[in-house]
Amino acid sequence: MNRTVVRRAVVALPVLALAVAGCSIHEQTQTWYAPADGVNAEAGSIGLRNVLVVADGDKATVLASMVNSGTSGDELVGVTVGDVTAAPTEPVAVPGEGYVSVGYGSDQTRVDVSGADAEPGHMVTLEFQFTAAPRVEVDAFVRPASGVYADALDEFAPDTTRTAQSG
Repeated sequence: MNRTVVRRAVVALPVLALAVAGCSIHEQTQTWYAPADGVNAEAGSIGLRNVLVVADGDKATVLASMVNSGTSGDELVGVTVGDVTAAPTEPVAVPGEGYVSVGYGSDQTRVDVSGADAEPGHMVTLEFQFTAAPRVEVDAFVRPASGVYADALDEFAPDTTRTAQSG
């Protein structure tokens, strides 16, 4: 009887090993990708991360993170959404070897735009302008102001004195 148990164990061991090894069949990719709603871009030493727009009708706000790999600081001076240019609600300094973001909430600087052609579910072209880094364009996804972005337009306050329709 012991031999029967040993034989069954010897036969079952490889099957069990294959079943356990199959658990790692969904291995993470070996290439870099952004597991987020937004897109990424590079403007010289400034990396734009997770750029997207939240819009609802005539109102839109830009969400983005900026990482400066350079040693000297820079400043975000404007963002063009479609054909409308807006300035941040306050200066956005991007420190050397530092990180900053624009978005919504009490601790965030906002970049709000009125009248931009930013329809939820579509893509829109954004251009970021810095004092030293080169301008960079990205095609970003437009999310509706619902779900995790439900509060994104609550404090909507476009800088009408610095917002201009171009073209």
